[in-house]
Amino acid sequence: MLKVLKFGGSSMADAHQFAKVKAIVDSDPSRRVVVVSAAGKRSRDDHKLTDLLYLCYAHLQYGVSCDAVFDMIRSRYLSIRDELHLSTPLEAEFAALREKMDRGISQDELVSRGEYFPASWRTIWATIFWTASAGSASGWTVPWISPPATRPCAAPPPAAGW
Repeated sequence: MLKVLKFGGSSMADAHQFAKVKAIVDSDPSRRVVVVSAAGKRSRDDHKLTDLLYLCYAHLQYGVSCDAVFDMIRSRYLSIRDELHLSTPLEAEFAALREKMDRGISQDELVSRGEYFPASWRTIWATIFWTASAGSASGWTVPWISPPATRPCAAPPPAAGW
């Protein structure tokens, strides 16, 4: 049986939570499809990244700088990367997003980046789910996890038996 898991924002909030996700997925080999949300609150006083992305969009619509809010978003994802000891070049992705925001971006596209970033970081997911002895990510083929920028919602290729 193929099991699909969906992890909400609090499960994606920080590197510690990513480790919990790994343990849950690793505990059952039939758990092969993982759907993730944007990072949620780490504590009661924290902010959900989806809310911050909506706030960025509102700032842009009123011609108000969203630099401080954008820096909060970028810092959170960079922190997750750094705590997991990864070398994923997120700075370039965030620079490209910021440029697109300055040129004009739809609300839906901007807010969807909250889910896009954690779902598309092949290095993070390959590192979390990689099992060296098996030579694959928990039985997965990993290359589809990082879709081209023009296909942010790319699906995995069909696999035998699915």
